[in-house]
Amino acid sequence: MFELFEVVFYTLIQAIRASWLTTFLFLGVAGYYLFKLFQPYFLRSYQRLLAGKSSLSQAIKRGWKNRKGIDWKQVWRQSVRGLLNGMKSFLPKIFALVSLILWNVFFRIFYTLPFVKRERKRFDKEMKPILYFKSYRSFVYMGLGFSFIAFILTNYLVTVLRATIRFLYFSAWSFKDASKAVNFDLNSLLFQSLLNAKVFLIAPILAFPIFLLGLVIAWKSAWINFEQFRDYNNNEEGDDRFVTVDEIRRQYKKIPNKALTYPGEGGAPVFHELTHDLAGQTLRTQMLWQNRKISRYVTNAERILGMLAFPSGYYYIEDKPTNLLGIGMTRSGKGGGSYNSSN
Repeated sequence: MFELFEVVFYTLIQAIRASWLTTFLFLGVAGYYLFKLFQPYFLRSYQRLLAGKSSLSQAIKRGWKNRKGIDWKQVWRQSVRGLLNGMKSFLPKIFALVSLILWNVFFRIFYTLPFVKRERKRFDKEMKPILYFKSYRSFVYMGLGFSFIAFILTNYLVTVLRATIRFLYFSAWSFKDASKAVNFDLNSLLFQSLLNAKVFLIAPILAFPIFLLGLVIAWKSAWINFEQFRDYNNNEEGDDRFVTVDEIRRQYKKIPNKALTYPGEGGAPVFHELTHDLAGQTLRTQMLWQNRKISRYVTNAERILGMLAFPSGYYYIEDKPTNLLGIGMTRSGKGGGSYNSSN
């Protein structure tokens, strides 16, 4: 861990020496992301500053008028006592802040391991494949790509075969004449042999049959992949689709998920979006790993930092009359969770 910080530190030193413009750009981007990360805490401090601005100015005016009757020793004692109390209250905040950041980073890295949370693998089957072909043009592009792979593999294989045949031939002669002993050409094993297209002129008897066999395998594989992953939807049952996130942001009303009020009426939730600050990322981690014991400490750390007073995400709601389909078992709160009684 310390070696990583050392590498980052010396990289920043080299960037500063190289160009001050690079340094300013880096500091600007780092400052922006730090502000977004701790945005709730900054906003809370700013709101407190605005709320106490008038009372602070009045206290200064009263103190200036009554400055002759002030016991300055008592003022200094109270100031020192207030400073110590502030430091005592500041240390738990630092500890809570560092704990939250480390917990988020550690769990996100731990969650990416393949043996963690294995039940999530069942959702991967429902995901779209990376290669999703929609037309025969995709089949042609894939066939050409596989053909290029067959071409470079042919170059490499023929180069290695020629070196092997030469080594075996002279090794057989070395039994009769020791002066004709030869070593294997290790240069034939280098990656540069992949682009050795001269083998088609030097050894066409080997190169062309191997290349033709590779072409057959390449285009056959391209056709199999095309048939397996191509889009068979020809809008037989309509061209409806799920709405995208950008369309949701343009169409529906955005409201905070807690703590703050918003103008207008409520509605049916359509989509939930997390913020990019520490509160939103903490909520994301809690959603991935639902542990009551850990959540108790996480909630306490958020309370110390004052993060519970700010939204960790936003809902997009439909505030107009609409139809809802509530699915749930008996007595699961379908009605009470969807609307309030008008009585």
